[in-house]
Amino acid sequence: MINILDQESVFKTIDKFEPHLQPIFGQMSPQHILEHLILSLHLSTGKRKIEFKGDDELAKKIKASLILSDAEMPIGIKNPLLKDVPEDLVYETIDEAKRGLKNELTYFYKYKSNHPNATSIHPRMNVLTIGEWAILHSKHFSHHFKQVSLI
Repeated sequence: MINILDQESVFKTIDKFEPHLQPIFGQMSPQHILEHLILSLHLSTGKRKIEFKGDDELAKKIKASLILSDAEMPIGIKNPLLKDVPEDLVYETIDEAKRGLKNELTYFYKYKSNHPNATSIHPRMNVLTIGEWAILHSKHFSHHFKQVSLI
């Protein structure tokens, strides 16, 4: 699993994203993956706010399995916020998406350092600390990097 806080390793892996990479599961193209990861960073830093509309008991179970365990994110895990067909792309090119993701990661690192007690809402797990988001991002990025065989 990749450690999201290892900036050099994460950035090197992002640089390997190319349009021709074939996902081994899921519907997202390489650029969709990059843009999806940007959105998850927005949630963790409060740039994008979302309401929790779930069940607290289910949220605790999901958190226990995704954050409080050593388990990886399983293939086929469903995000209820995502449609079956990927959203329209925001960036013109995959290189722009790579730069966008690196910029958001840099913001995340600074945000985490400057706001060590920050919390924000996750759509399925409710309130997460910035440290819990770091664990989740590590697993989430790893899941999608594996999707295109980069780790």
